[in-house]
Amino acid sequence: MKRAASNKIQQLQSWIRGIDSAMLTTEDRLGNLRSRPMVALEEMHDDALWFFSEASSHKVDDIHGHHAVNLAYADVANGRFISVSGRARVIRDRAQMREFWSSKLKAWFPKGADDPELVLLRVEIGEAEMWQSPDREIAVRLEIDNASQNAHEHLTFA
Repeated sequence: MKRAASNKIQQLQSWIRGIDSAMLTTEDRLGNLRSRPMVALEEMHDDALWFFSEASSHKVDDIHGHHAVNLAYADVANGRFISVSGRARVIRDRAQMREFWSSKLKAWFPKGADDPELVLLRVEIGEAEMWQSPDREIAVRLEIDNASQNAHEHLTFA
């Protein structure tokens, strides 16, 4: 059974490899969903997805209140779309931060891995789905219903 899970984790790793960011969706204490961009690490560690965050951010508060999260990855150029559901935890292990640190994080966290405000978010994977566009092109069309003044966005795979 563990081998099957490991194969699935490797498949997920191959799906998200090369995608530089993900949208992390959390639930706040009022039940509202919030999505934020996150810098994706190069590799998975411990069969989990890891992200850096500031300890004082609202997403950390959300995770403390409701551990369920969703990550959405999009590679529009190659027509790959991935959704990962799981449970997140806040980790304050400075040694792990140094191990996972990469130079691309410096733009978001200029004080580096030793910043006392820095934490890691560990997402334990529950489910993952991927969609692949057959011809790797996606078109987005915005339709406006003039009668009701409502905008409707439709994704059309070309």
